[in-house]
Amino acid sequence: MRKFPNVPTSVYLRFIGDFKPFLKISWGKAFVHTVKGNPSLKDTIEALGVPHTEIDVLIVNGHSVDFSYQLKGGERIKI
Repeated sequence: MRKFPNVPTSVYLRFIGDFKPFLKISWGKAFVHTVKGNPSLKDTIEALGVPHTEIDVLIVNGHSVDFSYQLKGGERIKI
């Protein structure tokens, strides 16, 4: 856990697959997303407009994780 949990931090996201109908951002390319606190990966993805039911695989820093994964900041995430 970060020393200052309410300070905004960034994660790097890349949506791979057909998420164009859900994303207003440039899909298929990595982008930086700012989070505050330690939200779950599920909450972060849904806040971007993608229903978690549309996702098959979550990879964080090269490791498979589930939707309950708590973001700490600095992660590289493939969805």
